[in-house]
Order: sequence, then C-alpha cells, then structure tokens
Amino acid sequence: MEKAGKIFKAARKRKQVSLAEAAAVTKIKADHLRALEEGDVGALPSPAYARGFIKIYSHYLGVDPDPALKEYQEYFRASQPELVLIENKKLAAVPLLPPVNWGKTLRFLALAALAAGVVLVSLRLIRSASRRYRAEEFGLYEEASPPGSAVRLDPSEVFLPSQPEGDAER
Repeated sequence: MEKAGKIFKAARKRKQVSLAEAAAVTKIKADHLRALEEGDVGALPSPAYARGFIKIYSHYLGVDPDPALKEYQEYFRASQPELVLIENKKLAAVPLLPPVNWGKTLRFLALAALAAGVVLVSLRLIRSASRRYRAEEFGLYEEASPPGSAVRLDPSEVFLPSQPEGDAER
C-alpha cells in the first residue's frame, strides 16, 4: 500500500492542498487520509470503508483508483489467515439439531389449545354473569316470558308524557 500512498501524497502536494482541506472536502477524517498516504492500512476502519476512502480520495486528487484498490486488495488478502478446509465424514453425519419427538410436541400443542379454550370460555361466562348481575342490580333485567305468552303492562307503570296546558283546550 506504500506505492499508492506515495501517489496520493504527490497528487495532493501537486494540487497544493493540506490534509485538513482534503478532509473537509472529501468528508474523510484527516487521520484516515494520513494513513492512506503513509500506507498504514491497519489504522483504517473496516475493508469496505477503506475501499470507499481509496475511491473517494483518488477521485478528489484526480488519480486512477484501480491500482490503489488492487494494491489494497493484495495487502488485505496477504494479511488474512489462510482457511484450511478439513473434510471429515463423521462430522458431516452429526445433525446440527437434535431430532424432534413429534408425538410429544403435538400432544403438548393440543393440551395448550384445550387449556386456552377453557380459559376463553370461562372468561366469557364470567363476563356475561357480571353483566347480568349489574343489570339485575339496577332493575334492567327481567327473566324472559315463555314464547307465546302475552306481555301485560300495568297502566300505572306506563309512562305517558303530560300534555302542556295550552294544548288541552283544543
């Protein structure tokens, strides 16, 4: 990354711009720009940010970003540990999750659904009994008369609005 860093530094000097001015225009911290120019890739944030910084800074300085990106990619690959894949047939045969006993699971779900149903029915009965009690307390509830029986009203219980005095003369 040293080669790209030297190119960045030379281009910035040619443009006669300080690191602080470049940081203000590119919206990249001056510390990160300094790290790019010095080739200190370890001081940069994650690889995705580093690639973005290289592209933005290259475009700002008028430099082709591709060589710097290739150099960074090579450095990044060299710094990563090599992965070794080991094939083990015994490990491949081991299931990741334990087997499920569907009989027990279904019985549990059926019991849970039954319990939920009992709770819902109980709540419904309690609610209706509570309404009935409140209605009886305030005299708003009477037992229904059997079908076919006539409803008899006591005339003293019937409320008729009184007529105004002026209307009675007509």
